[in-house]
Amino acid sequence: MKTPEKAPLDTVTVKGATVAIYWNPSRKNGKEYPGHSLVWTASGKRQRKFVTDLAAAKKTAREIASQLSAGTGHAHSLLPQDVADHTAATKILRVMPGTSLTSACQQFVEAAGILGTAGTLSAAARHYRDHLSAVKLPTVTVAAVAAELIAAQEASGSSRAYIGQLNKLLRRVKDAFHCPITTVQTSDMQAFVDRLDMAPRSRENYRRTFQALWNFAKRRGYLPRDRSTEADHLDTIKTREGAIGIYQPDQLQSAMSNATGAAQLMLALGSFTGLRTAELHRLEWTDIGMEHVTVQAHKAKTGARRIIPILPALAAVLQSRKRGEGRLSPFKNESHLSRMLSDCFRAVQVSPVRNGLRHSFCTYRIAATQDTAQVALEAGNSPTMLFKHYRELATKKQAAAWFSV
Repeated sequence: MKTPEKAPLDTVTVKGATVAIYWNPSRKNGKEYPGHSLVWTASGKRQRKFVTDLAAAKKTAREIASQLSAGTGHAHSLLPQDVADHTAATKILRVMPGTSLTSACQQFVEAAGILGTAGTLSAAARHYRDHLSAVKLPTVTVAAVAAELIAAQEASGSSRAYIGQLNKLLRRVKDAFHCPITTVQTSDMQAFVDRLDMAPRSRENYRRTFQALWNFAKRRGYLPRDRSTEADHLDTIKTREGAIGIYQPDQLQSAMSNATGAAQLMLALGSFTGLRTAELHRLEWTDIGMEHVTVQAHKAKTGARRIIPILPALAAVLQSRKRGEGRLSPFKNESHLSRMLSDCFRAVQVSPVRNGLRHSFCTYRIAATQDTAQVALEAGNSPTMLFKHYRELATKKQAAAWFSV
């Protein structure tokens, strides 16, 4: 049978919080010593404290009751680890004067509840900070940034071909986005690229144009410098690299034998220098020396000057020509020159190959010299690209036949 609990000697109540005082003497060696137990409930658990003197017991009971009524009575039941956590949390909050541990916990719980599983509180704070910084950015339209980019490329000495291509791509971008550049989202640009009814390579060119324009705006301070741009997150468009097409030596021989005048001269230059059609179109008589053809920086696609040796096959054609002035191409537009070169092969029943003269030169020149670095300098391309596309496509015998035409 459970022994009934004895009645308290006294109770102390403060605003509804009660602490009971029990007579609880201690015995030692058969002798009784006065003592009192203070009993109260905190955090759902029964708590006790032993005090010898009754007056001291009443004073302590009142202090505990006051703490309980104020909501701090749990301090008497904290474990050592709880005390350590409280001390550490208070120390962390010292960097934020005026913020209590309670208010910090309240804000954290509220913010975490709003976020749910969307992310961490720190990530949300950084996003909000970036949002505020974006609000302070200058308002510059896409068209204005595009104009600045073109001007910067011209000032830096980029080739006319590159600037022309960039202008063409940016014209369509400007027409699609009549707004400040800060308001354009990744989804807007992705939708633009996805709608293009073009080959994968052309769509990839637009993706890269977006990135070039947005990174330029970032460097100019029109977009936040401390984070990636919206254009950086566009999907890369996979493009299949087709096989390199080249002409055979006998096909070139037939085309050269059938061509006359400017057609034969341009055919020889394209076949024995590896010039791109655009570079060939810009070539002037002053660029042709006795031993070398010089591609000036402003005429080169890469914007870098290069020198190409005049091989015997080309020298033979040049010796039969009277040197003139101005450009060698008889056409105003590059596309007309490209069509004329293709017609030279059609005339002898050979299907034209896209960029065939340049591809053929690189292929046969590497086979003849076995020096990718040298051919890279002559062709204005990287050794890596030449090694990847042109190595082992032709034999030395075929190369000798090509450069003997």
